[in-house]
Amino acid sequence: MPSLQAKLPSDVKLDIIVDTSDNIKNTIASLADVIRDALIFVGLVVFIFLGRWRSCVIILITIPLSLVASFIYLAVTGSSLNIISLSSLSIAIGLVVDDAIVVLENVTTHIERGSHPRQAAVHGTNEMALSVVASTLTLFAVFFPLTLVSGMTGVLFRELGWMVCIIMAISLICALTLTPMMSSQLLQLNPKHNKVFEKFYSPIKRGLDQLDVSYAQLVNWAVRHRTVVVSGGFVFFIASMFLFKFIGTEFMPTQDNGRIGVTMEMPIGTRTELSRDIALKIENQWKAKYPEMQAINFTVGQASSDNAWASMSDNGTHIMSFNIRLSDPADRKRGIVEICDDMRKDLGNFPELKKFTVNVGGSRSSMMGSGQATLDLEVYGYDFTQTDQIAKDLRERMSKVPGCVDVTISRGDYQPEYQIKFDREKLGIEWIESFYCCNIRKK
Repeated sequence: MPSLQAKLPSDVKLDIIVDTSDNIKNTIASLADVIRDALIFVGLVVFIFLGRWRSCVIILITIPLSLVASFIYLAVTGSSLNIISLSSLSIAIGLVVDDAIVVLENVTTHIERGSHPRQAAVHGTNEMALSVVASTLTLFAVFFPLTLVSGMTGVLFRELGWMVCIIMAISLICALTLTPMMSSQLLQLNPKHNKVFEKFYSPIKRGLDQLDVSYAQLVNWAVRHRTVVVSGGFVFFIASMFLFKFIGTEFMPTQDNGRIGVTMEMPIGTRTELSRDIALKIENQWKAKYPEMQAINFTVGQASSDNAWASMSDNGTHIMSFNIRLSDPADRKRGIVEICDDMRKDLGNFPELKKFTVNVGGSRSSMMGSGQATLDLEVYGYDFTQTDQIAKDLRERMSKVPGCVDVTISRGDYQPEYQIKFDREKLGIEWIESFYCCNIRKK
């Protein structure tokens, strides 16, 4: 772009209107932050509950070894680090430590009872091996069916299922081999703690002991009142089923990627100059009202014959299309949905506009799968007049429904045109006469 800018006249400026790489980079960076934070919190939880920093080291070594298998899978299959793969890693981080923590906690219990670390590692692992394998197989039963899904859902979740299954398999192997080996070498029978650690950890230990006592009392009560517990769980399950009618559904949640697409239409036949004036007025108003806008551009008029992409969309002298780029979500107080709602109110104050739409995620958000949820109603019939009237009635009713915005009719207004029918007989006679005249003149 700098080299192109240097060759252009001084009054022509180049600027970036849409850059989807920023959204991809931000998403990848946020998922990487989730993985980092998960590692930190897992280490803290293990340290607080076990009270041994060596135990924390064992768990933190197990996590990256399990995740390495996922990168091997990505390399073998030719996949990349994307939203699905990184989401799989963030989900699996909390699962890979389950097996290792169960084994490590049981080994620690044997050591606290006086067993040698090597003996504790052997006996503690043998006691929990079957339980650990069973718990891992239950997770396989949940995630493995995702690898068999086809269609659009398969594109989204097949990689997630494979990665989680592979990571869980490696974590099971690490929990049964690496964890007991490291426990036998790192854990001590009578670890020595300094006064600072004792002062810090003593309140935590008393709290955990009280938690053990409270949990034992709760289990004792639940065992003695089995009918109440089973009935209460069944009633709670049935009651939760009625909550589904209060929960909305959608294919993709609205994503704040900082892009807004606006399409406006004036009455058919409006000259390009008038449409351009209205567009400039709206642009100046939005620039002054919304400081979140970093770039805004619009197109007006009929698409040229060499612009194949524009010719495939609605265009004309009465149609105006805006592309708007906002600042990063962290740098602004208002969300993209709130800004779009205010923009719809602004456009409602222009009586020149016949209809308009404001799309979250860009003018082509519906094709990208990242825009707002849409509802399409199709009207079939044999009479254009009746179907037009039914569509208008539906639009008026839907416009009054809370949550419905940009209710439009796909069938555009009828455009005036000239239909010229030639009299082929007269054309044929005139062509023959002109042909003979040309021959006579040549002779």
